[in-house]
Amino acid sequence: GTAAVERTDVRILAGCVAFLFAIGLSSAQPATNSDQRTTVIVVVGAAGEEEFGKNFAQWAENWRKASQEGGAEFIPIGLDKVDTTNDLARLKQVLEDEPKESPAELWLVLIGHGTFDGKEAKFNLRGPDFSATELAAWLKDFRRPLAVIDTSSSSGPFLAKLSAPGRVVIDSMTALAHNAP
Repeated sequence: GTAAVERTDVRILAGCVAFLFAIGLSSAQPATNSDQRTTVIVVVGAAGEEEFGKNFAQWAENWRKASQEGGAEFIPIGLDKVDTTNDLARLKQVLEDEPKESPAELWLVLIGHGTFDGKEAKFNLRGPDFSATELAAWLKDFRRPLAVIDTSSSSGPFLAKLSAPGRVVIDSMTALAHNAP
């Protein structure tokens, strides 16, 4: 069914992007200071079911390995076991702490589920979710190379909201459309 196709396409998308990321970083010169070091923020959303949680954790681990191999700083959100974690507040704080202007790349990877009510798309976190509009506002002041990879369902509306000069935005819905018969 559609859910099985989506899971397969998202898995392929996440793997391909992590692989390309590792290759790109490994060919680059190592950064001499932390202001020039690529940052990879991986946000793992609410799993819903145990099977999804295991897959999400494995995909995040692949990103951790790719970041390590490429000399990038890896910042995971949503992987800790604490039930009282507010992943929304953590994401906002991490983005606030990142330099807004830098030659260093910033990669934001969203692994999880999403929703779309016909008006607004949201990424599902443990605790409060965030919308495409909210994320666009948080990223508005960034003037550095930025890649956003949203592997969640209902990620299509994130593409238009997050697009801006100097950014690469990849969503899972585009991957599905290109793999359709």
